[in-house]
Amino acid sequence: MRKVLLVILTSMTAACGGGGTNSAGSMPPLPPAPQTPTEVARQVPVNSSFDALTVAETFNTVASTARANLDANGAVTGIATTQAGFKSDVTIAYNPANQSYTVSTARGGINNQTTFTSADSDSSPAGILTYSKSISPTEGAQLLLTKPSGLHYSALGTWTDGSESSSGALVQASIFAFGQETAFVSLPKTGSATYQLLVAGIGREGAVPYGIGGVGTASVNFSNASLAADLRAGLYDGNGNIVSTQTLTGTATIASDFARFAGSLQGTVNGTPVTGPMNGAFFGPAAEEIGGSFKVTGGQFEAVGGFVGVK
Repeated sequence: MRKVLLVILTSMTAACGGGGTNSAGSMPPLPPAPQTPTEVARQVPVNSSFDALTVAETFNTVASTARANLDANGAVTGIATTQAGFKSDVTIAYNPANQSYTVSTARGGINNQTTFTSADSDSSPAGILTYSKSISPTEGAQLLLTKPSGLHYSALGTWTDGSESSSGALVQASIFAFGQETAFVSLPKTGSATYQLLVAGIGREGAVPYGIGGVGTASVNFSNASLAADLRAGLYDGNGNIVSTQTLTGTATIASDFARFAGSLQGTVNGTPVTGPMNGAFFGPAAEEIGGSFKVTGGQFEAVGGFVGVK
């Protein structure tokens, strides 16, 4: 099962320095992505920071999702992806009573809720909390919570679930930024700031799957409510080897009522132009941090991912 998830998870570890409800057997066809709910209102933070979560809290997220079939050779035979701003269809809840995280995804043909406790914790590189659990002999799930150095109010999460069968595997994933969203009244209205980003995601070119991991910058001009993004991400194969490095650039506009932004990314991946949406938000009492999700497509290439960053 770890092999099924490796192509998705290995890139996040590289960038910093892997339960489901689907049973084994014949892989079902990928359903069409359903309509996503209306963007949610800002949540008032319950805990003062992520450094010490002491009160139970459920976070809505800025998420992208993927659901794919892989054949017995590991080739992608079908994929359905989604991306959106702050929604309630991908959430992560923390329970201090048993130090557990519960990831719930109800989007893009995924209907799943998985709880990870301290008993599921794995050894982790610096800045990453890693949880793994076996749901059955042929099904397993993992959760990575990534907090690069300096982040105190947000994190990047990657949940994956894989179900193996004799004909291949069904892999599901959600990649999401979440945290204590900045109040709009506390968002700077003048000046500028640059955020250093960590980027993670998954993608495919034709039938070849990739993990995505890298870094970037977000340059924000609060005076004119604009943002410019520069994401530099590597494509990783299933053995954790980098295949190529790609650059995506984009622009976004800060909303007039929330500390959030929406825009687009574009670039050229292995010679093919790609483009797609990008959404995100500011986190912390005074927009100290930033996070978001994206999706890009073009030719035979398709990828979804997320990012978090700090000034």
